[in-house]
Amino acid sequence: MPVDICNHALLVGFGRVGSLLGEKLMAQGIPLVVVETSRTRVG
Repeated sequence: MPVDICNHALLVGFGRVGSLLGEKLMAQGIPLVVVETSRTRVG
C-alpha cells in the first residue's frame, strides 16, 4: 500500500545524531521518514 511522504523530513541514519534530530522533529510535530540499515536502531 503506497504511503504519502510529501512534506516529511528524511533522516538517513538513526544513530546518535539522527535519533536526537528525530526526537526534536517529532517534538515539533514534523513527520519524518527514517532510512537505517540497522533494525535494532529503529523501533
